[in-house]
Amino acid sequence: SKFATLSEDEFLSFVEGYAQQERQEHERAFAKWDVHGTGFIKVADLRSLLDSCGMNPLQHVLMEVLQEITKATSRSNREASGEHISWKNFEWLMDALSSREGFSKREYEAYCIAFSRFATREQPNRPKNDADLEEKIPVGVMDKLLVWLGYHVKPRTLQRMTDEVDLDRSG
Repeated sequence: SKFATLSEDEFLSFVEGYAQQERQEHERAFAKWDVHGTGFIKVADLRSLLDSCGMNPLQHVLMEVLQEITKATSRSNREASGEHISWKNFEWLMDALSSREGFSKREYEAYCIAFSRFATREQPNRPKNDADLEEKIPVGVMDKLLVWLGYHVKPRTLQRMTDEVDLDRSG
């Protein structure tokens, strides 16, 4: 690009265009697996389709999202057996997997709650107002956060992993 920055409007247009392109790629991948052109694919082929879209969710996460789809939608006769999934429901599945960053709904919600519980509000660079404050988790409370989530904390592992993700060493 000949420009080094994007305005907020340009950024939003960029993200919208990128999302549309990604959706079209998913639709093309779905069509390849929809060999009969019915708008449905076999659930047995779902893992391969997801791989072709760059998604590799854990099995329990995939099953949870499929169950959510089953509960929330009026499914066609083809989907009622649990052996097929429609394009519309495949889109839903992809949105759910993306928005939860590969975690189950319960895991994602627990991590969001943990972040809120342990985060502090900091001033990045002279904020103009309260909305400019950033929420961050102090590295010093990561052991407590992990215990709160039910993990066994190993100090050496905690230090190594913290060093890997705290790139700016703001700790």
